[in-house]
Amino acid sequence: MGAVSVATGGERAGRPVLHLLAGARFGGAETFATDLICGLAETAPQVVLTRPAPERLARLRAAGVEVIADPWPFALPAPLGRWRVARLVARLQPRAVVAYMGRAAAVAPPGAIGWFGGYYHLKRYRRCRHLVAITPAMRDDLLRRGADATRVHLIPTFARLEEAEPVDRASLATPPEAKVVLCLARLHPKKGLDTLLAAMAEVPGAVLWLAGEGELRRALEEQARRLEVAERVRFLGWREDKGALLRAADVLVVPSRYEPFGTVVIEGWQAGVPVVAARADGPAATIRDGETGLLVPVDDAPALAAAIRRVLSDRMLALSLALAAKEEEAERFSRPAVLAAWRALIDRVAEEEDSR
Repeated sequence: MGAVSVATGGERAGRPVLHLLAGARFGGAETFATDLICGLAETAPQVVLTRPAPERLARLRAAGVEVIADPWPFALPAPLGRWRVARLVARLQPRAVVAYMGRAAAVAPPGAIGWFGGYYHLKRYRRCRHLVAITPAMRDDLLRRGADATRVHLIPTFARLEEAEPVDRASLATPPEAKVVLCLARLHPKKGLDTLLAAMAEVPGAVLWLAGEGELRRALEEQARRLEVAERVRFLGWREDKGALLRAADVLVVPSRYEPFGTVVIEGWQAGVPVVAARADGPAATIRDGETGLLVPVDDAPALAAAIRRVLSDRMLALSLALAAKEEEAERFSRPAVLAAWRALIDRVAEEEDSR
């Protein structure tokens, strides 16, 4: 394999788990995969083959994970990519291989675990013996498309928030008395950020913190100027201090047109921030409308604005939503439970492979 390797995780005894992570530099799926790998590294050696995204590499290495930063297995035609991965597998002899999303699954060795963070093409996963879905709807979709029910596993994501005080509002040019609307998202068409900006025009006085980076930044900045809300919108770029941002916000908004799960909802719940979301698949399946958050139709700026105003103006509603959501997060999406489910699956796969 080309590129850089740092072998820190090998200090722990036993064969490692190999993770194939081909995603973009920034993104929710990539962030969760990194969180998961770091969690698994607490009890067993982990190795990651990934594209060289600096922030991801730093986090993985800090957690004691062996990192192989090499984009080529994912950029080459699939047969060549599989050959490069096979060489690494022959050298490491891993207990199991986990492939995140379709591009990585296409070059995975036979018998790998394939992770679905969305409704990906099943044909890319034909070399994966086990499939992991993160929502019941995603699991049911895999079964409808012909996946073996004994090989499909439902394991949700979990939130990882750093322990931090709320971010200083003054550092983000925000008055201390202002109501803060927070959105954590890639600046991508599927995230519905144009709808959120249109809604902000109907939420007078509130300040929007838009934390994310992506292809739409210039277009969104121009839209904010056109709507005359630019002075109330802060484009923060990609941020690693999600916990500090969430703890300083009055409401978290998830306006996505397409969101298979939306770990950001769980992050808001964990931080104790009320959540308003569009009815994309993930938030609609996760949030109980009126109890653990508010749901509005996709692409409906007036409805989104009304829901945001409702939370910002009704302190008791905001508190009740946040408290109920925090209880649900602890019960259904806790980090220990998710890591335990993954360790059990990896043990099962290792036993199956050793018995062959």
